[in-house]
Amino acid sequence: MTNLTTEYLKKNSKSAFDLVNYSIELARDMMLSDRSCRVPTQVQNRAYQVLLEIGQHKDYLSPRAEERLKD
Repeated sequence: MTNLTTEYLKKNSKSAFDLVNYSIELARDMMLSDRSCRVPTQVQNRAYQVLLEIGQHKDYLSPRAEERLKD
């Protein structure tokens, strides 16, 4: 099981604020594209699934979501 502490998840982010914004965009992308979690889990909570993906380095945004972040 991946350690989902703020300190662990923040390692690849500049700040906690950037981590939160990135997580929100990942969750939005997940819902808009109707994709399932990239990490096997029984948990149906999208926020948890996004953090789990980040913790296991399986997170990446679709090209459309990357464009939204640039704006």
